[in-house]
Amino acid sequence: MRTLAACLAFALFVLHATAQETSARNAAKPSSIDGNWMIAGNREHQQFPVLALAIHRDGSELIANGYVDVRCPSSPHAGAGGNVRLIGEVDADGAFTLHPRSGHSSIQLAISGKMPADGASSWEGRYTLTGGIGGTGACKFDQGAAFAASPLAPLAGEFHGALMLGNTGSKFEFSVAVEQGDFRTHERKVLPADKYLPLFGTIDVSGVPCFTHGKSDGTPFNRLEGDSAELHFTMDDGAEISMHGLFNDAKESGILVRVLVVRGGKCDRQTYSGTLERK
Repeated sequence: MRTLAACLAFALFVLHATAQETSARNAAKPSSIDGNWMIAGNREHQQFPVLALAIHRDGSELIANGYVDVRCPSSPHAGAGGNVRLIGEVDADGAFTLHPRSGHSSIQLAISGKMPADGASSWEGRYTLTGGIGGTGACKFDQGAAFAASPLAPLAGEFHGALMLGNTGSKFEFSVAVEQGDFRTHERKVLPADKYLPLFGTIDVSGVPCFTHGKSDGTPFNRLEGDSAELHFTMDDGAEISMHGLFNDAKESGILVRVLVVRGGKCDRQTYSGTLERK
């Protein structure tokens, strides 16, 4: 009896270990659509709208976080940009529609498409943009087009440039080294869990009297969403720096720093902007 019990216990142990190993392999295997995709537009050539999304599949659910940059049809010099949060379900035939997680945004984006084959470097779909910007509602959107999504390379490298302090005209040297990680899960207490591409990096600053160096740690505040990068650095004087930047082209040759904000320390509330070019 003891021998039989020992054999059964060993068999159960082997089955459990095998199941855990299989589950880990299945969980680790990425979906064919997992990645960071350029959907439409070209910021370098001023072709709008510019749409880019980081998409992750979890079972039949799709989670997409990205950035949309649009121009007013009646006034091309007027426009708006912002991060978008989309969610959707994959049908049995692989078709899906991504729609906003909430309807609070002034610009609503929807994406329809079909799951790409394993190993495919592109997939096709259609986007629609509706809504408007401006207090009077004079700039309204109701447009859509077919697209062929192309992958954005993982963000990695060093970027350097002179950023201007507010509107003073004074510029200071900033260098950012950044590396993109694999998708992570962000568990949240109230909202559903999110998937994000973490960013890790360092920043070096010359000429600013308050700090010279800082680090970011890949937490959910440090993430890549399409062609939009968010980085939060803890500086050597204890201050926090928040930086939001956009790729200046699909080759990621530079980062357009829309805003870099200092919080805390002697340089509290200072803001910087400009372009960091890849070294």
